[in-house]
Amino acid sequence: MTQHYAYTKDNKATRLMGEQEVAKMLNVSPGTLRNQRSKKIGLPYVKIGKKVQYRYSDIEDFIEKNIRLITKDHSIGAAIKIGLENDKNIAN
Repeated sequence: MTQHYAYTKDNKATRLMGEQEVAKMLNVSPGTLRNQRSKKIGLPYVKIGKKVQYRYSDIEDFIEKNIRLITKDHSIGAAIKIGLENDKNIAN
């Protein structure tokens, strides 16, 4: 598969991925990605002409931000507390 790259303002290369490739990577249908785009939710995307592309770095960020932890006591409060602690650690 051909890999495509774009360059950011600071001249760094960033890998671009097509809708089919991203859908396969995230185990969702391309229709789910289209639906999320139309609702302005989900992954940020780049549109070049008629072609929709996703930056690999945005996909990695999206995955990291959507990790859910399961605690021993399985309580929602404990999961929220862990999430808030993680957010504090990231901010520092």
